[in-house]
Amino acid sequence: MGDLAVTVRLFGALVEDRVIDVDRVVRLGEAEGAEVSFPGADLSVVRLGERLSVRGRSLEEGDEVRIALGPVEVLLEHTMKSRMPSEWAGLMDSRLFATVVMTVAGLSYLDAASAWWGRQDLEGAPLADRLARALRGASAAKAAAAPSGAAAQASAIQTSELPADGDGPLAFLSVDGPRHEPDARPGSEAWHRWYRSGVPDDSAQVLAARDRLAEDPDDPVARRVLAGAAYNSDNFDQAVEHYTWIVQRWPADRDALLRLGWSWQRAGRHRAEITVYKQILRMEPSNCAALAGLAVAQARLNQLDAAAQSVEELVALAPDAPATALALAKVDALRGRHEESLETLERALAGRAGLSAEMQVDLRRDLALDPAFAPFRGDRRLISLLHRQLGAASPRLLGG
Repeated sequence: MGDLAVTVRLFGALVEDRVIDVDRVVRLGEAEGAEVSFPGADLSVVRLGERLSVRGRSLEEGDEVRIALGPVEVLLEHTMKSRMPSEWAGLMDSRLFATVVMTVAGLSYLDAASAWWGRQDLEGAPLADRLARALRGASAAKAAAAPSGAAAQASAIQTSELPADGDGPLAFLSVDGPRHEPDARPGSEAWHRWYRSGVPDDSAQVLAARDRLAEDPDDPVARRVLAGAAYNSDNFDQAVEHYTWIVQRWPADRDALLRLGWSWQRAGRHRAEITVYKQILRMEPSNCAALAGLAVAQARLNQLDAAAQSVEELVALAPDAPATALALAKVDALRGRHEESLETLERALAGRAGLSAEMQVDLRRDLALDPAFAPFRGDRRLISLLHRQLGAASPRLLGG
């Protein structure tokens, strides 16, 4: 008689992965005292002899039910006596699984999810305090700056108030690398068009979130939707603002922390992203996404010894993961090891089916925008690699 494995992802990021013994009935979702809590649904899993029942659907051992609730995805698996690897861990198997799609769009989902988030504990944490100080300091610096524009703002932020170790409040907002944006070289427009063609249309969710935020400026789910939309539209500074707002109130939210790190990366603020990756790793030392981000950020800042150590830990944790290969490709590119970078990049592309849909879009974003790959965007070797791996979906008319 198997157990119940519950995996919860928020905007593609793993936030819960537990195995629960179901003796009679287990409550999941929004219910008070739920074994696993998430917004958008109130589910009961009932034991019926050797089977489990979820909303009238019977699950034999090995069967799965996937539930989509806006940005929340829940996978329920009736495990074998010895639990098989989850499909969501990137390991495909031949078992037949049941799929239940309960997508609750627009304001109805936002209502349910916002009520759930509003009941969560708003604990304080050092990172949240530092974020608040950083924002206050940045506002003061901006007000004092005579020039206008992004360059003037960055100059005002990088003041003598930063301590020698660069770990003071204003260090969060220092710009220490190039932004991720189209290159100035010919052909960059084609790269950008190719990447943008893979970005999903989230306009309906955005409209609903804006309406919701107009009614309630403190709505956390609307903030999440707008943060993701800002990131998807390459407005990385706005994504930083939204994710920072969330992290100040939910400092243990690994999903928001991770995406805050990604947004800071795209905005060229690498000491800031290192800070949040380390915060995630203090809470969850085996978080491969944070470790991958940390290794690349350290390489961008030429912290090569620290980057090498992070790479070793990442390879030990997830040697075959496509996200690991992508991180290694970036580190090799930043170190000028172009042959090795192209080899590991091809491994990442070959294993892209093991990435979430969100991460597959981010892989395109890396190829089109990441300064680490700038030397390759006019290189026929990269074009050939993409043709081999993507076929008709590869970019066209690049590099002449």
